[in-house]
Amino acid sequence: METTKVGGHIIVDDFQILSKDWELQGHLCKLRSIKMWLVEAPKASFPTMSQIEDPPTVAVSLRVHVGNFKSGPGASHANDTRYRSTLQHVQERVKNVGHKRKTRFASWNIGSLTGKSLELIDVMRRRRINIACIQETRWKGMKAKMLDDFKLWYLGDQSGRDGVGIVVDKDLKNDVVDVKRVGDRIISLKLVLDKEVKIISVYAPQAGLDESYKLQFWEHMDELMYSFKSDEKIIMGDDLNGHIGKDMRGYVEVHGGYGVGERNEEGTSILDFTTTYDLFIANTLFIKREEHSISYKNGQHSSQIDFFLTRRPDRWMCKVCKVIPEESLTSQHRC
Repeated sequence: METTKVGGHIIVDDFQILSKDWELQGHLCKLRSIKMWLVEAPKASFPTMSQIEDPPTVAVSLRVHVGNFKSGPGASHANDTRYRSTLQHVQERVKNVGHKRKTRFASWNIGSLTGKSLELIDVMRRRRINIACIQETRWKGMKAKMLDDFKLWYLGDQSGRDGVGIVVDKDLKNDVVDVKRVGDRIISLKLVLDKEVKIISVYAPQAGLDESYKLQFWEHMDELMYSFKSDEKIIMGDDLNGHIGKDMRGYVEVHGGYGVGERNEEGTSILDFTTTYDLFIANTLFIKREEHSISYKNGQHSSQIDFFLTRRPDRWMCKVCKVIPEESLTSQHRC
């Protein structure tokens, strides 16, 4: 945050806060009480204060404009020591909050984890990924396993096909307090950070499988969602094997308008699911080059079938969501 003096005014630029800190919120209210005028950034990027559903949350990007100031008797609040000390305190708290809250997630169908675990950890280190949701591990059983100083929780059926897992880095692995496995295609971790967060890795049946498999999968997804409280934070990394397409008509509440290709039947199922549970598809929120949207490529065929879902009111927490085509643990799916 940078403070500059312009034409007898003080302008505070890039005032960004992501906090559920009551003390910090109190200081913001104190600043307002010293007659500071808060000018909101574009609503497309950040919600207004009235739109924030969790009362302790402060999530705004602001320019703070303090009125004319002068010295001597009658000096305005811009020279008030209360203002200066409070603003300094907020600047320090905002800086600390911003650093603490950055977490990078990945979702990746890796084709098989066998022989690739150390390569996966190398990618996570290089890309500074804290948590990776992985699909098609092809590992049997349901266990936890150390991968160097990272930790993997995984789930797979006895056939050795499909399978899902979640890898957590060394700084967060001890914050995992619960693991939930549903069927053989869904795994969920509960992390206690500043607040409980559910991290979920999901692998949907491929398009060519029998309809009974798909029906059972969506029943398991319903079971998972019913087990969560309505206010719990959710970050879901999925290979959902469906095309939601560019067209957002009929699903404007869950689709940001920046998809790939045409919608198919499986894509409609994805959009219906996100609508039912008030989720949002983070991939569709950002304008990107097509190469950074395509998550599956096989010869001349390319599509977007891997997604991140989160609660719709929490979508502003996602700052960027894009494919990294340079990584090559598998020849078809991208990270």
